[in-house]
Amino acid sequence: MTVALDRPRAAPASVAILPRQGTTGAALVIVMTIMSFLACLAVWAAISIAIATSAWTSGIANTVTVQIKPGDSGPVRQDQINAALAVLAKTKGVASAHALATKDTSRLLEPWLGTDVLGPELPLPVLIDVKLANRADVDFDGLQKALEKVVPGASVDDHTRWTARLLAMSRSLTAISLTVLALVLIAATAIIVFATRAGLMAHSSIVEILHLSGAQGDFIASEFERHFLRLGLRAGLMGLALAAATLALVYVTTGAAEDAGGFSLVPRLTVTPLAFLALLLVPLGTAFVATLTARLTVLKALETMP
Repeated sequence: MTVALDRPRAAPASVAILPRQGTTGAALVIVMTIMSFLACLAVWAAISIAIATSAWTSGIANTVTVQIKPGDSGPVRQDQINAALAVLAKTKGVASAHALATKDTSRLLEPWLGTDVLGPELPLPVLIDVKLANRADVDFDGLQKALEKVVPGASVDDHTRWTARLLAMSRSLTAISLTVLALVLIAATAIIVFATRAGLMAHSSIVEILHLSGAQGDFIASEFERHFLRLGLRAGLMGLALAAATLALVYVTTGAAEDAGGFSLVPRLTVTPLAFLALLLVPLGTAFVATLTARLTVLKALETMP
């Protein structure tokens, strides 16, 4: 006499297919934490580089520097400076112009020459900072010729070469950051696939019994999903905490590079609201990648079971 058993469609919610220890436990949390940490740094680097480049280029987009070099007769005279300023005042598109003081020029050269080399006996060029009302209205070739007539040796730097190099460097660094982020995502996905398969193999008897008993593939996959969702969130938050500590150290270090006057060749790096929001999304992204990868891996593995 046989007794017909109903095929269960699902198992009790309290069933735990994957234990906290083992292949899908602490070791995987550590690895995923490192991945999340690297992802946070890559995201922060890409956004910060873009914001810093925009600030740098916008800051010099409407500025021009006129340089008057000292001649054989000695340092630059005040009448030469006044003549250059008069030409700039008559130039279309120029909003204002003022000559930098000698101490300001010295501060710009200190990072390369040091304080010992700079002295009263060293003739320094005179720099004139020019603010533009409209860059398109300025005839730079005509301005160069007009300055050379009144001040031989004067030169105009419109910062185009500097801007081009800055943009090229920014694009390269952004591409590197995004490449690192892509590699981290690929590595994290591969690790989750390996861990899920290892979990299926280690608990193959339980999975097979549930599968043969009629448990839907979605139920078995959901058990893995919940496990890796918790794992991904925990690893993502730990990685975010490590990244926050690292960025705080960078902030303090770059701030210490400024001198008492607040002058620094390297701008102080900060976490902008946009970067902060992106960093908060990393733990959610880590959990999503872990959950989706585990689900797809389990469903694919169940397709091969009889």
